[in-house]
Amino acid sequence: MKEKLKKSAKAEPKTDKSENVHKDHRKRMRKRFSETGFKGMHEHEILELLLYYSVPRRDTNPLAHRLIDTFGSLSGVFEASEDRLLAVDGVTMNSVTLIRMILPLFHEYCKSSELGQRLDTTDKTVEFLINYYSGILNERVMAICLDASCKVLCFEQVCEGDSSSCVFNCRRLIEIALMHPMTVGIILAHNHPNGVALPSRDDVISTNEIIKMLANVNIRLLDHVIIAGKEHVCMASSAQFVNLFKQSNN
Repeated sequence: MKEKLKKSAKAEPKTDKSENVHKDHRKRMRKRFSETGFKGMHEHEILELLLYYSVPRRDTNPLAHRLIDTFGSLSGVFEASEDRLLAVDGVTMNSVTLIRMILPLFHEYCKSSELGQRLDTTDKTVEFLINYYSGILNERVMAICLDASCKVLCFEQVCEGDSSSCVFNCRRLIEIALMHPMTVGIILAHNHPNGVALPSRDDVISTNEIIKMLANVNIRLLDHVIIAGKEHVCMASSAQFVNLFKQSNN
């Protein structure tokens, strides 16, 4: 009789206490984000929360710490190359893909968020461009098409090069302008990822050519903004280049 009872008795399922602890911790972290966002969170905690979506059921806190220690900051992690990320112990391809999506996603958000907004002051334009160029490690030329009320019709990439140069694509700029018939003015922008926010000789020559080229289709070049980190130069309001843009107004 005892033997039969033993056979019919169901074994208690084994529970992984550490897994339950991590599960509860994840719930607390998600609840914290839901209530207050990233306010009060350390950089490694933000990264730990993000890694939940590429690392199932495992404590991501040590990995988040390793990534911050390796790259120095959250921005350093997001700007790291695929090879460098994979070299960190515990980083999988899933995590690499997730991490490397963050900056491009932010840049697409910036482009989308400005559509229909008015960039009617230099300060607004500069603030927007500095945010957009955050984390972009190659030189990239962008064009902002504006209508008569300075409303943004589009914000499009003209061309992209490497970390120190970019071959300007005039044809692409004209195509962008003509795709938006309401365009009356364009703000051109590019970054100097490893340099200073000063126009090079090539920048000045290109700007002059672009002014003349756009005039042929009755569009003004309103400004050419150069971004280097948090620094910037707006050529149209610089005493050194103001005469260059006067021809755009004639």
